[in-house]
Amino acid sequence: MKPKNRYLAPFKVPLIFLIGFLLSAGIIFGNRCFAANAGPVIREADALIEKGDLEGAISKISGFLDNDPKNVEAWVYLGNLYLRKKDRDQAEKAFDSALELKGKNPEALLGLGKTYYYQGKYEDAIKVFKSGLKTHKLKAEFHNWLGLVDLAKKDYNQADLEFREATIADPKSAEYHKNLGDVEMERKIYALAVSEYEQALKLDPSAEGIYFKLGEAYFQLRNFTEAVEQFQKVAQKDPTNAEAYRKMAAIFYAAKKYPEAKAAYEKLLKLEPNEVNALVRLSKIYILLGKYDEAGDMLLRAIKLDPSKSDAFFDLAKVYFKNGKYREALNAYDKYQRENPDKLDSEFWKRKAQTQLRLGDENPEYLDSAVVSYDEVLKLDPKYSKGYSDIGYVFYRRKEYGKAIENFKKSLKINPKNINALKNLAYCYLNKKQFDEAISTLRKTLEYEPKNYQIMGLLGNTLGYVGKYSEAVSVLNKAIELEPDNATNQYYLAVIYSNWGKFDSAAKVWMELLNNPNATEEQKCSAYKSLGANRLSKGRWKDAIDFYTKAKGCDPKNVSTIMGLADSYRLGQKYDQARALYQKIIDTVPNTKNAEEAKKKLLQITFQ
Repeated sequence: MKPKNRYLAPFKVPLIFLIGFLLSAGIIFGNRCFAANAGPVIREADALIEKGDLEGAISKISGFLDNDPKNVEAWVYLGNLYLRKKDRDQAEKAFDSALELKGKNPEALLGLGKTYYYQGKYEDAIKVFKSGLKTHKLKAEFHNWLGLVDLAKKDYNQADLEFREATIADPKSAEYHKNLGDVEMERKIYALAVSEYEQALKLDPSAEGIYFKLGEAYFQLRNFTEAVEQFQKVAQKDPTNAEAYRKMAAIFYAAKKYPEAKAAYEKLLKLEPNEVNALVRLSKIYILLGKYDEAGDMLLRAIKLDPSKSDAFFDLAKVYFKNGKYREALNAYDKYQRENPDKLDSEFWKRKAQTQLRLGDENPEYLDSAVVSYDEVLKLDPKYSKGYSDIGYVFYRRKEYGKAIENFKKSLKINPKNINALKNLAYCYLNKKQFDEAISTLRKTLEYEPKNYQIMGLLGNTLGYVGKYSEAVSVLNKAIELEPDNATNQYYLAVIYSNWGKFDSAAKVWMELLNNPNATEEQKCSAYKSLGANRLSKGRWKDAIDFYTKAKGCDPKNVSTIMGLADSYRLGQKYDQARALYQKIIDTVPNTKNAEEAKKKLLQITFQ
């Protein structure tokens, strides 16, 4: 039988294949091609995403798929939208739908593998990514994501291999080198991490996150200069990057560059004003810089934000102590002690004991507490010389000189150069009138501090007290040579000259003392009285009257001063003034030797 249409017959078979092809391509029967029909709606969705309307983009694509449920590319796009939304269950469904339509679609396989990765289904992700590699498309991306899975599984060797395969497939990708750097950071091969991060930045200098990672790598290499440089680049590119300032602050603090650390922490706190750790660290810097008020403000803010930050009370106590607020300091130490019973180290007990000693100046009861605290110190640190020394000082304050001496000796056994212990030991001996021991102790002190003019003065005064005038004068003159403005040593020297009978030498020193702006009123009063006696002995009654009058002004009830002034008036034949003063002595201290002497002198005036 001949065909009805001779033009159709020769094309019968090819036409059947053509119809099949058109059906599979979705060109006929309403199943449209993506390239022709999905492009516009995807561009509309992209525009919505740029406006921040992710839900609108999802709705747009979902609506498109309602009309065209077999569009593979639209399902892939929808799956990526759900990944962006972090709705991984919906993302998985979208990618599965794409793969049901086209089982070897590389974009769908990549999306599904990512979804499994984010869900923590690493083995499933590996299977999907390896299937993707068999498509021979997106090779670099599949290797990269396999590397990310291995990195998450801490299989760093395999991750390294996968990332290197990715760089071979796409040598211009900064991301793959960045991921290699991350592997080396995990393996603690920081020099290689630096190399990979730097390669990544050569490929993409705008990748801000890599500057931060490079800074971290340099930090681990202890190359703080380079680390800070990278973090500064991060901060310059993004002034709101709080972590960059946090890292720089930590580096500067560790390097003891406190002004720079302070500036970095202050910038961090502008971005994160409630960052408690930053407040506490900044307070430590303020303490180191001597800015105790600012430190206190930072600590109080930190404690208000986080009352459980009990460690802050320790630093707050130190601030109060530095500002002389000892009661507040002790309260802060008590708070720290209650909240941290397992952290009470020797440093804590030392500081608390020091605070109690200061409070002991007002209330002696705190001295007992200080001894208890020092006992805790010595349990933890038996070789703490100052602990015994301070306990000795407590007993010294109580005038329990025997116990004080015992503790000072314990302190000196641990540290023979403890100057405070030596000095206070000498004071104990002086109070017990054990002058030889006191002199020996003071000499030992000067072996360690040969230019300590205060110890020299004390030694000179003690030598004078036991009658060793020549050596006393020599020691005191040396002390005054070292510190000419020290009025106490001048006073000691003048007294020793007087006791030695060298009154003119004493008078010279007394005059020097009166010209010393550091002289106390008591010392000046002694100078006036001694100079009055010196001038009276030389018949210089006018000068004597002047000095005795000044002495009487600062000590109006001193009988010997009144007697000297009366004698000076009598020598100058100012009998009325003399009589009045002699009578004052008789009335003030009757039935005494001074009163009897005044009566005799008053009688002598009567016959003159």
